[in-house]
Amino acid sequence: MVAHKRPTPLSAMIGALSFAILLFCLFDARPVKAIWPHPTWLSEGAISRSLDPSKLKLTSNVALPPDVQEAFARTMDNIARHSLPSHLHRPSSTGKGEQVLEVHLQVAPWGHKQEQGIGKRGAKQSYLGKGNRTGLSNIAAESIQKLEELDEKYHLMVPQEGRITIGAASALGVFRGLTTLEHLVYAWDGHALAIPNTPVKIKDEPAYPYRGLLIDTARNYYPIAALKHQLDAMAFVKMNQFHWHIVDSQSFPLELPDDLAKLSKAGAYSAHEVYSAADVADLVQYAAERGINVNVEIDMPGHTYAGVNEFDSSLLSCPDISPWSVYANEPPSGQLDLSNYKVHDYVGKLLTAISKMFPSPYVSTGNDEVNLACYNVANNSDIDESLLKPFVSKAHAVLKRHGKTAMVWEEAALNFPETGKALLPGTIVEAWTTPDNVAAILTANEGVKLLHAPYTHFYLDCGRGSWLTNTTAAAWCEYVPWGKMYTFDPTEGTSETTVHRVIGGEAALWSEQSDAANADGLIWPRSAAAAEVFWTGQSKSAWKRASADIEVSDVVRDKDQAKEGDRSVRNLVEATPRLAELRDRLVARGVRAEPLQPRWCVSHPESCMSPA
Repeated sequence: MVAHKRPTPLSAMIGALSFAILLFCLFDARPVKAIWPHPTWLSEGAISRSLDPSKLKLTSNVALPPDVQEAFARTMDNIARHSLPSHLHRPSSTGKGEQVLEVHLQVAPWGHKQEQGIGKRGAKQSYLGKGNRTGLSNIAAESIQKLEELDEKYHLMVPQEGRITIGAASALGVFRGLTTLEHLVYAWDGHALAIPNTPVKIKDEPAYPYRGLLIDTARNYYPIAALKHQLDAMAFVKMNQFHWHIVDSQSFPLELPDDLAKLSKAGAYSAHEVYSAADVADLVQYAAERGINVNVEIDMPGHTYAGVNEFDSSLLSCPDISPWSVYANEPPSGQLDLSNYKVHDYVGKLLTAISKMFPSPYVSTGNDEVNLACYNVANNSDIDESLLKPFVSKAHAVLKRHGKTAMVWEEAALNFPETGKALLPGTIVEAWTTPDNVAAILTANEGVKLLHAPYTHFYLDCGRGSWLTNTTAAAWCEYVPWGKMYTFDPTEGTSETTVHRVIGGEAALWSEQSDAANADGLIWPRSAAAAEVFWTGQSKSAWKRASADIEVSDVVRDKDQAKEGDRSVRNLVEATPRLAELRDRLVARGVRAEPLQPRWCVSHPESCMSPA
């Protein structure tokens, strides 16, 4: 019996041809610059310019503070030691220009008009000006400002001849521009370094002021050096908030002054696994010099046992009792006893010490996963108005006296409505269970801000199986691939009247099964997807609408350049080779980032498409 192949329907042939044309267009048009996160606006030429970082001169129209000068020196060192050949560059399109000899920092208020650029959501903004020549604030001071005060805008120009110019109105803007410069340089002809496709013009700013990473150092301890290592990687993708979940029921490694010192002496895993005041100050300064603010979290009233039990056991309800699964989400159980008047004194003293130790405007009090059985009640309403509301209100009043704004997890707003209504204006509510809750959070209290961190999209520890001793069960949540992070829509659940209350989002590594030894591969390069989501901002449909309103005539005259310069719509096909290159750059910097796919696919992306 001879098998005959069924003739292919004409419609199928047309569909296949259309798909092939689409693939050709996508891959042929992919950017020659692997900048991550993608800038607001970018245009390129066709000339390659060489450079020698050891010979580049730094100039500026204003006096530069030491940490800006140090950032430039680090940038040059990174370029010299870590630049790699590009997966994306098309050599045939590139001629050779003169060597770059100077980087000029043009510092000026945005109000001065010299060259117009495209701001977020299509608004025209000024990028360069004469400046006031009175000097520049330092990166560290600007990094710990309130979110609404941050200014990270910058302009970067690499002409076909002459000096590189980075324009900004702030030290943070200068720093973000220097970071982008690192992404522009590739190794050529062995060890020679060059910037391809000049002239390069970039206008850039973040869509959201909060772009963060949470690391839990309570379940397992991370040395300060390991946290600095992560801060370096964060800065490279323009993340600006480190959420330090520093204590939990399992350990209390934070050393505090006076009688609170007993918390870490009894609650740390060992005397060597403690964060001293000097350690904290060192890490906070290190982070701030790299454009990152450190927000500490002391979860309460839940997730409390180690250290507090030894400090004063009367402060606790259900301390480490069996079966733990009835009284807590994980062992050991323990919550602050909301009916004990001494708890308010303890929390006041604790948050006062924390406020003095951390200069950030923000402190998280957690307030998640409050267990009702621990309080011997059946309904949330049994403790909402009578116990939890006054507890949270008093704790946040302490923070307010010290100039801090509180951060909480979503349960404080949703599960306990009276507590939620009492949250102070400006309180940051972190949505972690599902994006479906965003609208309800924004409705529960019209004064709160919203921070995205849904486990369905941004939890880095998911999908690794249960860590309990006597089970082979699956993890409680599924592994989150980078593509799922990347396609997250920050505007989901919002309306025209609430979208402005979303401040950004963060990826989170809960450390039941991680520490410094394996954190790199869990965090990177996936967290870079979150970094680009919250730098570039809106949903695909929203960007399509916004792009129609963008005026580019003041910047470019060439229609092809204008089309190339539009802010990237988030697309996995476009992003994959850029992220693969970022991963290689991270590895070159000593970050053990996981590969995205076989190397063959990086070179042949059109051949690694899913047939579905």
